[in-house]
Amino acid sequence: VAQVHMIFKLPDHFGIYLHPLAYIEWFTSLHHHDTLTGLYLVNCSTQNCCPNVLVVSVDHFVHMCHLQGSCGR
Repeated sequence: VAQVHMIFKLPDHFGIYLHPLAYIEWFTSLHHHDTLTGLYLVNCSTQNCCPNVLVVSVDHFVHMCHLQGSCGR
């Protein structure tokens, strides 16, 4: 699971890309779900205490989902 922060296209002098690029932030895998709502619980993924981010081509997207924030419990 990843959150798209930005979709962009680079100027031609950086190379030829067939599809736009996306700056994404990774979340943890879909292992646990909330017993009340049935929705999966995910957290921001980190590497060395920093957000786990990546630039990928949008043709790598599989399908979209809705991320909903959790407000305490």
